Amino acid sequence: DSDAVIKKLGDDRTFQTQRDGRRYEVVERRYVIFPQQSGTLTINPVVFEGQIVSPRRSLFNPTSSQTKRLRSDAVTLEIDPIPASFLGPTWLPSREVRLTEAWPQNPPEFVVGDPVTRTLLILAEGLTSAQLPAIDAKVPSTLKQYPDQPLQEDKETPQGITGHRQEKIALIPTSIGQVTLPAIEVPWWNIETNVMEIARLPERHVRIIPGETSSADLSGGQAEVQQGDDNVSGLLNATSTVRRPGIWPWVSGFLAIGWGLTALFWWQHGRGVPAGSLPAKTQPAVDARIVERRLKDACDKNDPHATKAVLLEWGKLQWPNDQPKTIGDIGARSSQVFQEEIAVLNRSLYSHGPEVWNGQPLWNAFERSKVREPEKPQSTNDELAPLWVT
Repeated sequence: DSDAVIKKLGDDRTFQTQRDGRRYEVVERRYVIFPQQSGTLTINPVVFEGQIVSPRRSLFNPTSSQTKRLRSDAVTLEIDPIPASFLGPTWLPSREVRLTEAWPQNPPEFVVGDPVTRTLLILAEGLTSAQLPAIDAKVPSTLKQYPDQPLQEDKETPQGITGHRQEKIALIPTSIGQVTLPAIEVPWWNIETNVMEIARLPERHVRIIPGETSSADLSGGQAEVQQGDDNVSGLLNATSTVRRPGIWPWVSGFLAIGWGLTALFWWQHGRGVPAGSLPAKTQPAVDARIVERRLKDACDKNDPHATKAVLLEWGKLQWPNDQPKTIGDIGARSSQVFQEEIAVLNRSLYSHGPEVWNGQPLWNAFERSKVREPEKPQSTNDELAPLWVT
């Protein structure tokens, strides 16, 4: 029925019981029903067909039986609309919704340049994982975040079903100091008390300390840190008082650099490459290929939320000087066919119903929109990044 989604729970349960002195074999089958709109919902009758073996047997008919067809009564339910007092972006009717987080260390330790994995988990009784929203975890600008693919799982319970959605996010600090991770809130509707509640993670204050390779580059920002964080200031002072090893390591370093430059010159001279014409760095191209593989994986899994996250990451690489804020911005800068598929993705992300999004058309449009430089017979000094059709 298009008015409801019906999901079977587990395997059938078989047992025996007695009614009016007669023994019966019972087969119990359980379902969970998700209404898709308010109003009257009619559940059609269940039809069962079986054979009744006659206790009277004869020489000519040792297995006498008759086929019997049974039909249950139809069930009519009244589905209430979403209450006007519910103010959340996603309708979550449940008996209980919980929101938790986990860190590799408790409390977490933040060091400039070192990634820290934050694991967020939302679970809701009576809902499937497909009905759970993406967790909106905003962070300050001093932290870069890279979300992983969410893990979704449905677990059967005696009360029905419980949906789990787990998100892992890599946080990389870019500067030292004290920062605050904002609170995370998920509004939901308690079906037992008929009241809106909020699953909440409180804000968290963390201190970012310098890494092993960042102490030499902190002189410009040291005064600001000393004003706001005496402990970090003490750490900087302690770093500056480390005993100097003397001049000989510097002499050895200069000799090693000179030897390396000499060897590089003769290597280039032998290959006929002019000095100073080393190839440009290819790390951005490598990063772009990794992001494109993640985008294809998200499209293959038909995961709209993961696709949105990877698209935003790809947009930052594509337009580093004018980074798009939304996937709509990316569509506005892209080809017509890719812009249309992004619009389809947007509608799926903000749809109130359980709309199933197909990621293959978006990936096909992405592939068609890419144009690469033709291969040349001889290598050039600079590698050109892939062009994008707009």
